[in-house]
Amino acid sequence: MAPVTVMSSTTSVDSVPEGYRTFKGNARYILPTDQDEIDRLNFQHYIIRQLQHGNYNAPIEDSLTNGIKVLDAGCGTGRWTIDMAEDYPA
Repeated sequence: MAPVTVMSSTTSVDSVPEGYRTFKGNARYILPTDQDEIDRLNFQHYIIRQLQHGNYNAPIEDSLTNGIKVLDAGCGTGRWTIDMAEDYPA
């Protein structure tokens, strides 16, 4: 496991030594904010999508096609939102 460093609001990503995971100095989000974490969250999205046979599991196909509003709350990197917007541009 890679060493951990906490970034303050004045720390530059460029100043973090290679091999260290980066974290924002923020108690509201305590997980890493580096590319490895983004990749992990996106991979998790693809696994869940595969297991449930799609991006959602509700009888709302017609509503999505007609352009209802959908709230993205806590959807990680936004990959789910992008997939849904590509499938239902309305």
